[in-house]
Amino acid sequence: MKTLASLISIILLSITNNYAQNSLTGNIQTSNQSPVDFAEIYLLKSNGAIAKQSYTSTDGSFTIDSIKEATYLVQIYSLGKKHFDKEIFINKPIDLGTVIIEQDTQLEEIVVKTNKKVFERKADRTVFNIENSVHAINNDAVELLKLTPGLQVDNQSIKLIGKNELRVMINDKFVQLNGEELIQYLKSLPSNSIKKIEVITTPPAKYEAEGDSGLINIVLKENRANAWNNSISTGYKQGRKGTYRLSNVFSYNKGKVSIKSSFSTALGKSQINENATIYYPEKLWDGQSIRFDNNNNIAGNFQLDYQLNNKTSIGIQYMGNVYDPKSDDTDHITVNNYVDNSVQNIYTNAKNTGVNNSHAVNLHLTHNIDTLGTKLNSDLDYFNYTNDQTRLFNTKTEGVNNIGDKLLIASTTGNQNIENISAKVDIEQPLNWMNLSYGIKTSFVTTKNKNNFYDLTNGHAVEDIKQKDNFQYNENTQAIYASANKKINDKWTVQAGLRLENTQTKGYSVTYETESKKNYTKLFPTLYISHTLNDDNTFILNYNRRIRRPAFWELNPFQWYVSAYAIASGNPKLEPSYTNKVELSHTYKNKLTTTLTYSKADNMFSQYPTIDKELNRQIYLRDNIMNSTYYSLSVNYMYNRLPWLQSQLNVNAFYLENKLIKDVSINFKDGGAVFFSTNNTIYFNTEKSLSAQVDFTYESKVKANLWELDPSFKLGVGVKYSMLDNKLNMSIYADDIFRSYAKTVYTTTNDIRQKYKTDYDQRYINVGISYSFGNAKIKVKEHQGGNTDEKSRK
Repeated sequence: MKTLASLISIILLSITNNYAQNSLTGNIQTSNQSPVDFAEIYLLKSNGAIAKQSYTSTDGSFTIDSIKEATYLVQIYSLGKKHFDKEIFINKPIDLGTVIIEQDTQLEEIVVKTNKKVFERKADRTVFNIENSVHAINNDAVELLKLTPGLQVDNQSIKLIGKNELRVMINDKFVQLNGEELIQYLKSLPSNSIKKIEVITTPPAKYEAEGDSGLINIVLKENRANAWNNSISTGYKQGRKGTYRLSNVFSYNKGKVSIKSSFSTALGKSQINENATIYYPEKLWDGQSIRFDNNNNIAGNFQLDYQLNNKTSIGIQYMGNVYDPKSDDTDHITVNNYVDNSVQNIYTNAKNTGVNNSHAVNLHLTHNIDTLGTKLNSDLDYFNYTNDQTRLFNTKTEGVNNIGDKLLIASTTGNQNIENISAKVDIEQPLNWMNLSYGIKTSFVTTKNKNNFYDLTNGHAVEDIKQKDNFQYNENTQAIYASANKKINDKWTVQAGLRLENTQTKGYSVTYETESKKNYTKLFPTLYISHTLNDDNTFILNYNRRIRRPAFWELNPFQWYVSAYAIASGNPKLEPSYTNKVELSHTYKNKLTTTLTYSKADNMFSQYPTIDKELNRQIYLRDNIMNSTYYSLSVNYMYNRLPWLQSQLNVNAFYLENKLIKDVSINFKDGGAVFFSTNNTIYFNTEKSLSAQVDFTYESKVKANLWELDPSFKLGVGVKYSMLDNKLNMSIYADDIFRSYAKTVYTTTNDIRQKYKTDYDQRYINVGISYSFGNAKIKVKEHQGGNTDEKSRK
C-alpha cells in the first residue's frame, strides 16, 4: 500500500510541471451579451491532435495557461456546434477579447429536431433511450429494466441472460441495495426522471470490482443551462390489481446556484400466483399460493450545488424512500398418494407487516486542477437502511376423516439495520501521450439483524429461544485504482487498468455463539483493445476480473419460516466468488454487432433447496457449491433504413458447464438456451409526435445449474402521442398480452423432483400522461454518492 500511495503522490506532483508562460484568454457571449458557460475551447496541433482544452465559466470567460510555443488551430464549440475556427501562433499571452456566438437558434434546433434512437448498441454497452420511448410516462425503473434487451427481471433480482445478478448504478454511482430491497427502491424512481439505461458487460477499473456479471447504469435527465423546468407525470397501471402513480421533478440553475428536487408516490397492489409440486416417494404434494403485495411508497430527492469559482463547485444531496411492505398470502397444499386419493389438506394464511425506509446524504466537491482538463472529484457519504418485518401465519393440517389434524400458529419478527460511511477521491488527468484516471476509496459498513420466533398455538406467545437471533456483521474495505487510455493511431486504442481492494469482515451470531472473521486483499485487472480495420469493421477485445460478495442478509444463519413446511436460512461462512471474463466483439457498419464471451467463475455461492423426506419439509440453504464455465454468442442488429421505423433484433445463445465443489445431493445440469427479442418503434408522421412500440421476447427451454425452465414468450404493444412542442405527452402500453411469460421451473434434490410455477402479474395495461413547463432561458448537474457500492448488497 505504501508503494501504491507513493505512486499516487508522484503522479499528483507531475501535474505541477512548469511550461512556458504562454496563455490564451477570452470571453464568450451571445448576441444579446449574455455569457455562455460550459463552452468548449480546443487547441489542436498540426496533426489534429488535441494539445489543450478548457471550458468557459459562468461569466463566459476562459483561460488556458502553460502553452508551448507553436501554431495551433483554435476551435470553440457550444451545444455541439462549432462557432470559432482560426489558426493562431502562440508565443506570448494572447487575449481573444469577446467572441460573439449565436446560441439561441442552435438551442432551438437541438430541442425540436434531435431524436435519438430508442435502442442503441455501442462498443461496450446496450443503450435504452427512455425519453423517446412509449415507456417514458407513468412507469418506474423496474418496469423499464424489464423492457431492456438482454435483461431478466423479476420481483427478486435483475440478471443478464444466463448470468448472476447485475449491480445497479445511478449516474455512474452504485446503489447500495440488492435483491427485493433493490427492486423496491427502483420502483420509487419515476420514468420521467430517467434519460437512458445502459447495460455494461465489461466495466473498467474505475468502478468497484463487485458484480461478476456486469453493471447497469441508469442515467438521469440533464437540464439546460440558465433554465428552470418542472415535469409532472401521473397514470394508472392495471394488472390483476391496480396501482396509481404520481411524480414531479423540478430543476433550477442560475448563476452559481443549482437546485434539483423530485418527489414520487405510488398507491396500489399486485398479485403473485405461485404453484409448487413436490414428488415425494410415496406422496404427491401439490401447492397453490396467492400473495397480494402492497405497492405503496413515497420517495424524495433534493440536491443543492454551488459554484465557488470557475474551478471549484461543492454540493449536498439527500435521497429518501419509505415503502410499506405489507402483504397477505394464502397457500393450499393437497397431499395425494399415487393412486390419486387425497390424504391431507394443508392450509396456510399469513400477514406480513413492517417498516422499510432508506436515507442517504452525500457531500461532494469537484475541482478543475488545471486548464489541461485535470479534474478532482471527491465524495463523503452516509447511508442508513431499516427493514423491520413481522410475519404472522397459521398452518392447519387436515387429515382424511379428521385423522391427524394439526395446527400451528406462529409469528416471526425480523429487524435489520444497515449503516455505511464512505469516502472516495477520483482524479482524471489527460496527458499529451495518454489519459490517466486514478483514485482511492474507503468504506465502513455495519449491519445488525434481530430475529424472534413466537409459538401462538395455545393462545399466548411462547418464545422459542433456539429461533431467537442477534446477528451483527461488519465489513471495511479500502480500494485504490489506476487506469490509462492510449490512442496509438487512427486504428488502435488500448486501455488498461488495475484495482486493488483490501477487505476485513467480522460476523457474530449471539444465538449460535459463532464468530467469523476474514481479511483478504485482491487485485482486479482490466484490459481493452480496439482495432478499426476500416470504416465498416471494428473489433474489440476485453478482459476483466471481478468479485461477487454475499449480500449482508445472506450471511445471517437465522431460520425464516415461510410456513410449517418451508424454511430458509443464511450462512455466515459464505465466501466471495471470483470471475475472469474475456469478450471479443465485431461491429459492422455500426449496425451489426457479434459478440463471443467466455467466463470462468470459481467458488460460486447459491441458494438451493433440500427435502426432508421424514418431515416432508423444504429447507432452502446457501453455500459455496460450484465452479462454473460460461460460453455465449450474441448478435445484435439495428435497422433504421426507413425513416418511419427503428428496429432492434437481438439473439443470445449461451451454454453453461458446472462442477460441484461441495458434497451436496443436487442434480446439476450442463446446458444452455437461446433468447430472442425485437424492439420496434414506428412513427406515423414526419414530426414523430405520434409513434407506436411493438416488443417481442422469446426464451427457449433452459437447462442451467439446478434448474430446467419451460419455453416462454411475451408481446407488448403501445402508442405515444406528443403535443404542444413535446410538453404534453400521453401513452398507453400493454405487456405480456397473452399471459405467456410465467415461469415454470424444475429441479431435483435429494432424489426428489420438484416443479415450481410463478406468475408475477406481468400482464398489464399502463396509461400515463405528463406535462413539462419552465423557462428555457435561465443545467443542473446530477450527482450520486460515493458509497453506493455498499448499498447494492443489502
